[in-house]
Amino acid sequence: EYRTPPGRFSLVEGINDTLLIDDTYNASPAAMEHALMMLKEIPVKKGKKVAILGDMMELGSHTQSSHEKLGEEVIGVADVLIAVGSRAEFLYKNALKAGFNKKNAFHVFTAKEVLPLLEKYITSGSVILFKASQSVRLERVVKEVMAHPEQAGKLLVRQDKEWQER
Repeated sequence: EYRTPPGRFSLVEGINDTLLIDDTYNASPAAMEHALMMLKEIPVKKGKKVAILGDMMELGSHTQSSHEKLGEEVIGVADVLIAVGSRAEFLYKNALKAGFNKKNAFHVFTAKEVLPLLEKYITSGSVILFKASQSVRLERVVKEVMAHPEQAGKLLVRQDKEWQER
Protein backbone atom coordinates (compact mmCIF):
# COMPACT_ATOMS: atom_id res chain seq x y z
CA GLU A 1 0.00 0.00 0.00
CA TYR A 2 3.04 2.28 0.15
CA ARG A 3 3.01 5.06 -2.42
CA THR A 4 6.24 6.58 -3.64
CA PRO A 5 6.33 10.31 -4.37
CA PRO A 6 5.05 11.21 -7.86
CA GLY A 7 7.43 10.38 -10.68
CA ARG A 8 9.73 8.25 -8.53
CA PHE A 9 9.17 4.66 -9.58
CA SER A 10 5.43 5.04 -9.02
CA LEU A 11 3.21 2.17 -10.09
CA VAL A 12 0.22 3.53 -11.99
CA GLU A 13 -2.71 1.62 -13.44
CA GLY A 14 -2.65 1.98 -17.22
CA ILE A 15 -5.32 1.63 -19.87
CA ASN A 16 -6.04 -1.83 -21.31
CA ASP A 17 -4.95 -3.59 -18.12
CA THR A 18 -1.35 -2.39 -18.28
CA LEU A 19 1.05 -1.46 -15.48
CA LEU A 20 2.88 1.84 -15.85
CA ILE A 21 6.10 2.50 -14.00
CA ASP A 22 6.32 6.27 -13.78
CA ASP A 23 9.93 7.23 -13.07
CA THR A 24 9.78 10.55 -14.89
CA TYR A 25 11.00 12.83 -12.11
CA ASN A 26 14.59 12.81 -13.35
CA ALA A 27 17.33 10.47 -14.59
CA SER A 28 20.98 9.66 -14.11
CA PRO A 29 23.03 6.69 -15.31
CA ALA A 30 22.73 4.92 -11.93
CA ALA A 31 18.99 5.60 -11.69
CA MET A 32 18.44 4.32 -15.25
CA GLU A 33 20.38 1.15 -14.48
CA HIS A 34 18.35 0.52 -11.32
CA ALA A 35 15.06 1.15 -13.12
CA LEU A 36 16.01 -1.44 -15.74
CA MET A 37 17.01 -3.91 -13.01
CA MET A 38 13.57 -3.48 -11.44
CA LEU A 39 11.82 -3.86 -14.79
CA LYS A 40 13.70 -7.09 -15.34
CA GLU A 41 12.41 -8.47 -12.02
CA ILE A 42 8.73 -7.78 -12.73
CA PRO A 43 7.08 -10.92 -14.07
CA VAL A 44 5.02 -10.57 -17.24
CA LYS A 45 2.82 -13.53 -18.15
CA LYS A 46 1.27 -11.89 -21.18
CA GLY A 47 1.96 -8.65 -22.93
CA LYS A 48 5.35 -6.98 -23.33
CA LYS A 49 7.93 -5.17 -21.27
CA VAL A 50 8.33 -1.74 -22.81
CA ALA A 51 11.17 0.62 -21.86
CA ILE A 52 10.63 4.25 -22.78
CA LEU A 53 13.98 5.81 -21.98
CA GLY A 54 14.85 9.41 -22.63
CA ASP A 55 17.76 11.78 -22.46
CA MET A 56 19.88 12.02 -19.34
CA MET A 57 20.96 15.62 -18.96
CA GLU A 58 23.99 17.33 -17.46
CA LEU A 59 26.45 14.48 -18.02
CA GLY A 60 29.06 16.60 -19.79
CA SER A 61 31.80 14.54 -21.41
CA HIS A 62 30.06 11.34 -20.25
CA THR A 63 26.91 11.98 -22.29
CA GLN A 64 27.62 9.67 -25.22
CA SER A 65 29.22 6.82 -23.24
CA SER A 66 26.49 6.83 -20.58
CA HIS A 67 23.72 6.61 -23.14
CA GLU A 68 25.57 3.94 -25.12
CA LYS A 69 26.02 1.82 -21.97
CA LEU A 70 22.30 2.04 -21.31
CA GLY A 71 21.69 0.72 -24.82
CA GLU A 72 23.58 -2.43 -23.86
CA GLU A 73 21.78 -2.74 -20.51
CA VAL A 74 18.32 -2.81 -22.08
CA ILE A 75 19.17 -6.10 -23.83
CA GLY A 76 17.40 -8.99 -22.12
CA VAL A 77 15.23 -6.64 -20.07
CA ALA A 78 12.71 -5.05 -22.44
CA ASP A 79 10.88 -6.45 -25.43
CA VAL A 80 10.35 -2.96 -26.84
CA LEU A 81 12.57 0.13 -26.64
CA ILE A 82 11.48 3.67 -27.37
CA ALA A 83 14.41 6.08 -27.00
CA VAL A 84 13.41 9.74 -26.65
CA GLY A 85 15.63 12.74 -27.29
CA SER A 86 18.76 13.68 -29.18
CA ARG A 87 21.10 12.10 -26.60
CA ALA A 88 18.97 8.96 -26.49
CA GLU A 89 19.94 8.34 -30.10
CA PHE A 90 23.24 6.98 -28.72
CA LEU A 91 21.22 4.59 -26.55
CA TYR A 92 19.10 3.48 -29.50
CA LYS A 93 22.01 2.93 -31.88
CA ASN A 94 24.03 1.00 -29.32
CA ALA A 95 21.04 -1.17 -28.39
CA LEU A 96 20.72 -2.17 -32.05
CA LYS A 97 24.47 -2.76 -32.28
CA ALA A 98 24.26 -5.00 -29.18
CA GLY A 99 21.49 -7.08 -30.77
CA PHE A 100 18.18 -5.49 -29.80
CA ASN A 101 15.45 -6.48 -32.27
CA LYS A 102 15.25 -3.63 -34.80
CA LYS A 103 11.52 -4.23 -35.35
CA ASN A 104 10.89 -3.39 -31.69
CA ALA A 105 13.28 -0.46 -31.28
CA PHE A 106 12.41 3.15 -32.03
CA HIS A 107 14.00 6.55 -31.70
CA VAL A 108 12.08 9.83 -31.54
CA PHE A 109 13.11 13.32 -30.51
CA THR A 110 10.15 14.43 -28.37
CA ALA A 111 7.66 12.99 -25.91
CA LYS A 112 4.85 13.98 -28.30
CA GLU A 113 6.13 11.39 -30.77
CA VAL A 114 5.96 8.51 -28.28
CA LEU A 115 2.21 7.89 -28.10
CA PRO A 116 1.68 6.78 -31.72
CA LEU A 117 4.48 4.21 -31.32
CA LEU A 118 3.32 3.09 -27.89
CA GLU A 119 -0.31 2.47 -28.85
CA LYS A 120 0.62 -0.82 -30.52
CA TYR A 121 2.10 -2.12 -27.25
CA ILE A 122 -0.61 -1.04 -24.81
CA THR A 123 -1.98 -4.55 -24.47
CA SER A 124 -3.29 -6.47 -21.50
CA GLY A 125 -0.53 -7.54 -19.15
CA SER A 126 2.15 -5.22 -20.55
CA VAL A 127 4.49 -3.35 -18.21
CA ILE A 128 5.70 0.04 -19.43
CA LEU A 129 8.64 1.88 -17.86
CA PHE A 130 8.91 5.65 -18.38
CA LYS A 131 12.33 7.06 -17.38
CA ALA A 132 14.09 10.26 -18.47
CA SER A 133 15.38 13.58 -17.24
CA GLN A 134 12.62 16.04 -16.45
CA SER A 135 13.17 18.15 -19.56
CA VAL A 136 11.96 15.25 -21.75
CA ARG A 137 8.52 15.58 -20.10
CA LEU A 138 7.55 11.90 -20.31
CA GLU A 139 4.92 12.48 -17.59
CA ARG A 140 2.78 13.89 -20.41
CA VAL A 141 2.77 10.47 -22.09
CA VAL A 142 2.03 8.72 -18.79
CA LYS A 143 -1.04 10.94 -18.39
CA GLU A 144 -2.29 9.90 -21.85
CA VAL A 145 -2.14 6.18 -21.08
CA MET A 146 -3.09 6.04 -17.39
CA ALA A 147 -6.40 4.38 -16.60
CA HIS A 148 -7.55 7.29 -14.45
CA PRO A 149 -6.17 10.54 -15.91
CA GLU A 150 -8.39 12.48 -13.52
CA GLN A 151 -5.88 11.45 -10.81
CA ALA A 152 -2.91 12.97 -12.67
CA GLY A 153 -2.71 15.93 -10.29
CA LYS A 154 -2.22 13.56 -7.40
CA LEU A 155 -0.10 10.85 -9.06
CA LEU A 156 2.14 12.60 -11.60
CA VAL A 157 4.90 15.19 -11.36
CA ARG A 158 4.74 18.65 -12.95
CA GLN A 159 0.96 18.92 -13.06
CA ASP A 160 0.68 22.46 -11.74
CA LYS A 161 -0.24 25.31 -14.08
CA GLU A 162 3.30 26.69 -14.37
CA TRP A 163 4.66 23.35 -15.66
CA GLN A 164 1.69 22.68 -17.90
CA GLU A 165 2.33 25.93 -19.77
CA ARG A 166 5.95 24.99 -20.56
